[in-house]
Amino acid sequence: MTLLLFILGSIVLMFFEYQEYKTLFTPFGVILIPIALISLYVNLIGVQRGFKPVTSDSLIFLSLNLFVIWLAGQLIFFANFKKFSITKDFENVKGFVQKNAKTLLIIMWVAIFGGFFRLFSFVRQYGVNMVGTKTFEAAYGKGIFAHLTLLGYPSFILLTSLFPKNLNKKVLFISILLMGFVLLVSGVKYQLILPVISIFLIYSFIGHERKILSRRIIFFGFLLVAIFFGSYLVAFSARYGISVVTRVWLYLISHLEDYILAGPIALGVYLSNYNQIFKTIDLFTVPLNIYNWLSGVKDISKVLWTQPFVDISQTKTANVGTMFSTLYLAVGYWGSVFFSLILGFISYLLYFIAFRSKKVVWMLLNSWMLAVLSLSFFGFHFHLILVWEVAFYSLLIPILCFILNKVFSKIQRRFE
Repeated sequence: MTLLLFILGSIVLMFFEYQEYKTLFTPFGVILIPIALISLYVNLIGVQRGFKPVTSDSLIFLSLNLFVIWLAGQLIFFANFKKFSITKDFENVKGFVQKNAKTLLIIMWVAIFGGFFRLFSFVRQYGVNMVGTKTFEAAYGKGIFAHLTLLGYPSFILLTSLFPKNLNKKVLFISILLMGFVLLVSGVKYQLILPVISIFLIYSFIGHERKILSRRIIFFGFLLVAIFFGSYLVAFSARYGISVVTRVWLYLISHLEDYILAGPIALGVYLSNYNQIFKTIDLFTVPLNIYNWLSGVKDISKVLWTQPFVDISQTKTANVGTMFSTLYLAVGYWGSVFFSLILGFISYLLYFIAFRSKKVVWMLLNSWMLAVLSLSFFGFHFHLILVWEVAFYSLLIPILCFILNKVFSKIQRRFE
């Protein structure tokens, strides 16, 4: 009964919002849709396969958090509804990418170089069989070259979503594949999943026929599954050889199902058996660490957000419970609802600014925020330096393109 009310209430709220924003890809939509589909699947099919159900406590808690996010969107909309319009007029974004296509490609190649340099350096020191291990993940994600790779994210997102005509298609396609490999080989799935979701969102916002867009949804869905499998297959191949890959498909399919379904199931267990086990300040680890670093403070916090493993079936456990379980374990029940309200205001304000200004910076930030929120069914991702650093580079990319264009122009004039 609770699930039925949750689904019906979600449909009503989505209907009202769709009438206003003319799209399902809003902060509320990208959080709700995966969670609603997962909850429906678990309680109708998953329980027949041995999974625990998504409890009424979990659904009520999710409803409260999702409602305040939706409410924030309504307040932002009605404060600006005369100025808000989702149109397909994004000539500012298209023009920026077209004008700076070569510069964006060069920035992406700096990122590719940084990734391959780290990969070859690691293989030379530890051997190829250590690729995909925790040692590799730690080494691959640190140092100046790791930051150079993150610098390539905005270029990767823009070039892939818009595919500018003034670049050689083969060169651009190969560059995109190499950048994808650099992100995939890290073994950290969200490093490639987040930009892929951002690419899809920009592609859908900037304007294509609905029939074509529906095909793209299917394509990107398969692509995300391929990324999940690919990250494991790269690691297995490096450590155990290609022959092992043919024997792990059933394990990976089962693991993918656990990966997707775990959040809403585990949330109910956390609500029933745990109180606050994190500090409230831990939610703001990354900005606080940045502030401390800029202030010369050497004490850098390393919060890993390791939640207790809980049963999601008779034989399987998980330590994720959606973004909202992390909030609950950090700030309590009503603290989570209040945090969701603030997050709703921030995300919808960014959403409004992006569609009001139609500038590349805000479209990048908006698509990146929506991509992060779309993974809320799994966990809380705002503790990752990746999320904040790519957002900062999105702000920086027009300035960087302007400076590099000036430099390239001077170099070109010297050789003329």
